[in-house]
Amino acid sequence: MSNISILGLTLSRPTACWSSKYRVYELRRLQLLIQATHTLGTRQNAERWLVSPVLALNRRSPCCLLTKPSGYTEVRDVLLRIEYGIYM
Repeated sequence: MSNISILGLTLSRPTACWSSKYRVYELRRLQLLIQATHTLGTRQNAERWLVSPVLALNRRSPCCLLTKPSGYTEVRDVLLRIEYGIYM
């Protein structure tokens, strides 16, 4: 019997009328939500973390940073530091 694994969330709405900038934002947000859920334990904790000010991000919320070109990597790096215990 083959194993089934979930690779990520899918978008429930059609993306045809969304701008490419918004589609990139939404996909990055979903990727970070998956990683934050894994790191922080529950989806509720992850969703709260994504909209809360984070000290390591100069008290900016992770979702606000996703609109900037380097924001995704900044947020991902903070999540990785939390996961590996390097967070200050």
